[in-house]
Amino acid sequence: MSATPSSLMAHINDLNERDDYEGIIKFIEALSPEEQTADVIGQLARAYNNLAKAGEVEPLEKALRLLDSIAPSDRENHYWHFRRAYSLFFLDRITESLDHWQKALEYKPDDEDTKEFIQLSKKQLNALTFYHPFRERIVDAWRQFSESESHLRELCNDGPLTTQLALEEIEKIFHPVASDKWYVELSQEVDKIHLTISPKGWRLTAFPLREFLRHVPASLTNHWRFEFGFQPVDSPHILEAHVGKRVLRASELTVVPKKEEGGTYRLVFTGPELAAIDEDELPGIFAALEWMVQKTLGESVQSQWFSDLGIYRYEPTEEGLALPDLVRYVRECIPGASGFTMDDFLNQDTEILQEPDRDPDCDLLFDATKLVMRCPALHNGYNQNDAQCMIELERQGISAGIVFFTVAPEVSEADKTQLREALATLLKDPERQDAFLCTGFGSALRYEYVEGLFWDSKTIFDLLLEWFKSQPKIKQAAFHSFLRICGSGIFKSPDQDETETSDGSDTSEEVVR
Repeated sequence: MSATPSSLMAHINDLNERDDYEGIIKFIEALSPEEQTADVIGQLARAYNNLAKAGEVEPLEKALRLLDSIAPSDRENHYWHFRRAYSLFFLDRITESLDHWQKALEYKPDDEDTKEFIQLSKKQLNALTFYHPFRERIVDAWRQFSESESHLRELCNDGPLTTQLALEEIEKIFHPVASDKWYVELSQEVDKIHLTISPKGWRLTAFPLREFLRHVPASLTNHWRFEFGFQPVDSPHILEAHVGKRVLRASELTVVPKKEEGGTYRLVFTGPELAAIDEDELPGIFAALEWMVQKTLGESVQSQWFSDLGIYRYEPTEEGLALPDLVRYVRECIPGASGFTMDDFLNQDTEILQEPDRDPDCDLLFDATKLVMRCPALHNGYNQNDAQCMIELERQGISAGIVFFTVAPEVSEADKTQLREALATLLKDPERQDAFLCTGFGSALRYEYVEGLFWDSKTIFDLLLEWFKSQPKIKQAAFHSFLRICGSGIFKSPDQDETETSDGSDTSEEVVR
């Protein structure tokens, strides 16, 4: 006979009183599916949350999966949102956690624990550091890969089915460091296993990927070849892509390149398998076409010049090319594509000259007269108050933001520029490339800006705190993430001397430590 819900909860509460979280897990996981109600699953998630040690990921991710398994109708309560916020907070997914803390407080307005976590989250966002930053995750991922390397190689050498198992294991190893947008592909070469990781054309996603691949252990290169993005294949005419019951063959596809403003091209396809496709097939079809173009031209060339694709619903009047002949077309019409690499794709600057907002209280960056950037997506998200880019980076243990400063009134424009360049030089030092990537700079009415991606934000914040102290011409310096909702992390305030640190009493502006 099954126990009653009240008796089950009484036993679980008794175990909670004794902090016996392992006992709770063992007890609940032994229950029948009928006994594992939403309340019971919530308690199981709570136990996994409480069991997690500092920096430990698996129990927290287990708790998330359990909470997400609860039916939507049973989620709208204080406890579901609190527990999910807790998991996310200690997984360094602070932006996501804040939303759930705030919803938890709506259901229980007087809960002091929730209020405290909201304040902690806001302070954390002001100067975002991580329990497990991207730099550490890179080391851990390659260590795990190296430990499993011989086993993974055996799986790859045993045929397609076991190669798929190897791919799944690799994706699991890479999970803490990887973006959801990364695409991993395995193939067997004569003497090595070829592992390609593609950012699928997402520029922001590509920066962490490049940093990750920069740290491939030399010992792995004896048996493995790692590739940043898809490279052009020798025989594009044999490419095939399976989409549901359809098979797209490069040899059967015709493509019409249409030049657009800005020098990019739209590729419009026709072919026997594209003549009568349904609307629900389109996402898979476009993904397959993009992959075939990347394999034909190389991902760097495709991302730079051919990212827009279309399909003809009718026979085109324009003369098209067989997809494999696109290589010749590019060679003749786009000379700059020859030798164009993924590094070239990432190392391009976008310069913006704008009319600055002269309101002294305007948000950071809006007073800029000139911005030079390599990650426009971060600026677009900031301008639109869209946190998605930052959420994705947080999941990898990466912070992205702007270091900014003001100078004394008597400092000349030339000296101000020199200080900004000195700051950029400090941050670009090869000794710091494992911790920071500079992605832009700017000048504004109030501030000078240097922006970047922080692979290890605490290391850089400690460096900047000392550097700004040593610069008497700089009167104020701080950090602001690309999240509009955040305050600033203070390195130096106008009223502090060269030897003191701000006490951070303003809750919207926290001291970086």
